[in-house]
Amino acid sequence: KAYEGLTILHISDLHASPVGSDLELWKNLLNGKSYKAVVITGDMVGKSGEYEPFLSLIHNLKQINADAPIYFIAGNEDPTPVLTTNRGTPQGLAKWVLAAQEQGAIFLDRPTLLELGKKKVWLTPQYLYDVDAEGMLSTLYNQKADMEAQGMQYDSVGGATYRALIYRIELMERTVISMREMTSEDLQIAVNH
Repeated sequence: KAYEGLTILHISDLHASPVGSDLELWKNLLNGKSYKAVVITGDMVGKSGEYEPFLSLIHNLKQINADAPIYFIAGNEDPTPVLTTNRGTPQGLAKWVLAAQEQGAIFLDRPTLLELGKKKVWLTPQYLYDVDAEGMLSTLYNQKADMEAQGMQYDSVGGATYRALIYRIELMERTVISMREMTSEDLQIAVNH
């Protein structure tokens, strides 16, 4: 009952369409609508890899409702969000993810708390509901030790894989902490493409 009336704007599958850039369209669509958050569930960039329309959409949504946080996940046709191949940069996330974060959107790669007054809403990527996070973390620590024993963190090719592994370890560590913080009183929303 405490969560009745909670409204979240859901957007998906624009596939780099220029419709994201049309501020007047979004103003008309959302005129008079009240929502506490925006959840974007993938395929916003699409196979083209063109992410400017996605960034324009984020900007426009911020213009319309600056108080509503914007969360996003990758879809099956979006470019890979976590990079595992050698690319000459230490950055672990793809350029389109970093650009969306710079615009103020939140990459939903782990359980994330949205506090609405005394209400707590956890937005979590759906795949994490099917994972033993503590068991996965143990496995990842073992992989890290193996890679370090081989010196892969210093290797020009293996270094990218090592950095992606470090990213996954951090993600699982935060997931374990978040799952311990969740209570039966909290609303949990699984987010999937």
